[in-house]
Amino acid sequence: ALLLGLVVTGVSLAAFYVPSVREAWSSVVYLEASVPGGRVLRAVHHHGSHALVVVVGLELALAVAAGAYTLAERRSFWLRIVRAALVVATAVAGHLLPWDQPGYWARRVELTLTAQVPGIGPGLARVLAGGAELGQLGLSRWFALHAFALPAALAATVAWEGRGRSAGRHSLWVATAAVSAIALAVAALYPAPLGLPADATRAPDARPEWFLMPLYGLRGLFRGPTAEVVGTGFG
Repeated sequence: ALLLGLVVTGVSLAAFYVPSVREAWSSVVYLEASVPGGRVLRAVHHHGSHALVVVVGLELALAVAAGAYTLAERRSFWLRIVRAALVVATAVAGHLLPWDQPGYWARRVELTLTAQVPGIGPGLARVLAGGAELGQLGLSRWFALHAFALPAALAATVAWEGRGRSAGRHSLWVATAAVSAIALAVAALYPAPLGLPADATRAPDARPEWFLMPLYGLRGLFRGPTAEVVGTGFG
C-alpha cells in the first residue's frame, strides 16, 4: 500500500517537477504555493518514503526474529535485504531532487565518501555526480534513478518474492498499516522540508537523513588515513 501510494504521488509530482539545476527548486516552490493540494501532495510523498524505510526495517527485524535467515528461507531473507537497500537508495536519491541546500550538500558529502572507497570509488562518484562536480548531468542521473531505475528494481524484488508465505507476514501488514496512518497524519500537519536553493559556493552544516545517522556514527569510530577507508566502506 505504501509503495503504491508513493508511485501515485510520485507520478503526480513529476507532472510539475523540472529536473534542471536552474528550475528544480522553483518548480517545487510553484507546486507548493500555486497548485491546489500541492503542499500536501509533496508532504505525503516525503513522509511516505520515510515510512517505507521504517517498514522495510521492521520487515527485516521480523524476519530475523522468525529465523528467516535459515537455509530454507535464506533466499527470501537476502531478497529483503536487497529490497531494504533499494528503498533507502530511492529515498536518498529523491532528497536531491528539490535542489536545495540540505539535499545538495548532503549528496556532496556522500559523493566524497564514495570516492574514498578503494578501486571503484572514484569512478562511481564521478558517474553519480555527472562529472567532477555535482551539476545538471548529476541531477538528471539522480532523477532517473529515483523515478525509474530504482523503483523498477524494487518492483522486481516484490514480484520475485511472489505470494509465498513468509515469516511475520501478518505482523508486517499490521505494522505497515500503523506506520502508513502515522505518515498520513504527519503529512497533514507538517509540510515536507525545503531549504534555500542549492549554492555550490556556500556550504551549510550538512546533515544526513535520520536513517543514515547510524552509518555516519559507525564511520566516526574509525580514525586515521587507513581506518578512514575502512570506515567509509561501512558508512
